Amino acid sequence: MGIFDKIFRPTPPGNEPGKGPNLLAPRAPSDIEESLLFPEPTKSLLWVTGEDTSKIENAGSISLVISVDGFYRKENGYYSEPSLIWKKLAIEPNNELIQEAMYWPSYSSFSPKARYQYLHWLRDVTQPTNLSYVFLYFYGLERHLLVGDYDLAVDEVVRLIKAHPKKSFVQYASGSLIIASLAKERLDIIDRVPSLLEEEIDEALALRIIKGTTMTPEDIISIASRVGFTNKRYIKLYPEAFNKELQKQIDKFESKFGKLLSVFKLEDFRKEPTTVFANLSIPEHIRSVSVPVILDDEKFKTGMRNILQATHESIKEKIASGNIERRKPSPTKKSERIVESAPVTDKEVEELIESLRRDNPEILDLHFAIMASITEHYRNRQNPNEYHMAIVSCRAQIRIQHEAGGKWLRDYPGDTLPAHTGYTQLAIILEKEKRFEEAIALVDEAKANGWSGDWGSRMKRLRAKV
Repeated sequence: MGIFDKIFRPTPPGNEPGKGPNLLAPRAPSDIEESLLFPEPTKSLLWVTGEDTSKIENAGSISLVISVDGFYRKENGYYSEPSLIWKKLAIEPNNELIQEAMYWPSYSSFSPKARYQYLHWLRDVTQPTNLSYVFLYFYGLERHLLVGDYDLAVDEVVRLIKAHPKKSFVQYASGSLIIASLAKERLDIIDRVPSLLEEEIDEALALRIIKGTTMTPEDIISIASRVGFTNKRYIKLYPEAFNKELQKQIDKFESKFGKLLSVFKLEDFRKEPTTVFANLSIPEHIRSVSVPVILDDEKFKTGMRNILQATHESIKEKIASGNIERRKPSPTKKSERIVESAPVTDKEVEELIESLRRDNPEILDLHFAIMASITEHYRNRQNPNEYHMAIVSCRAQIRIQHEAGGKWLRDYPGDTLPAHTGYTQLAIILEKEKRFEEAIALVDEAKANGWSGDWGSRMKRLRAKV
């Protein structure tokens, strides 16, 4: 596509002789669909099968197949789709909504009560429910974005975002919409879903840079902390004056250089592999996309920080000259930097591993399940408990790294180990907490164990800080 590493549409299973069902094959009428009266567009976007349940595959698992030519790797396909509704699995009517989160849910692994609750919710997907059910339906929509009814799925994802605006879901959904649309060269996604540009994620900024758009004062203020602008006193005391002055600074810049984001070129940003699509049954080479690192890019941060600092200095001068009435800050509690709520214990790590191992007995499935746990908890890191569990999850994935790495190298001889979310995320956390010596030791360990990553530059940065 020229912007991101090429995201290509996979050949649907079944398009080759003997390779299984076609992703887009017509689905048989479902008694479940009829009995619960699913409305459109939900009904047209569901994945349903009447096949025997012995064909259920685990999402994210990869098998080696023996052929006359030797071994080849086989990505799981249609029958590993988590949202696939298996008509032959039991459901049990009940009226008590399950409250606890079911990480990386799949219809086939649900209890009969959970299946009934999910199917009942599908009658009106805008109704409040367990967020795990929202994610499960969304997995199927991601498959449509790539190989199904793209336009209908876009509208449905937008409907879900409006009805279930929890940040953890919105960020996943926004990233999927952006990447799938770029893969299909559908830049009309900006006009259809303008709210995507408001997200504070690299994918959204990349989309803005492609279009060469500007940024509003609110946009720049929202990323102030990310770009290193910490003196927010005037933003808090004089919000209207600061916004007005910041707009002047933007106008001044654009009168000389053009739209604010048009001065950046995506090819100038380093790229890092990022797992975009939440659906684990989508092959890894499609789920993982190299995304430009924008919010952490020094040139971008310096540009945004300079505009904010210029605005700060202008407000300061106007206060000194009397053009802005001086205000005293109201007493507030000093904000605290998030730190680990308590030391992570071996017991916590082992309990997490064992709880996820029950549904993911294969070591690589367990590796990816813990990776999902890291991502989910860290997205909600403002909550101290979530932050703590993100660290527990990192430690858990590191705990099994030797076994997972060995299995990977046996399954894919000749390949190197991929990036390791546990090592990478924990290194970031330790650096943010200024625990530089621990971070250095962790980076050394990750590099020694052969996991891919930008360990050299990270080590250089950490040593400089020490």
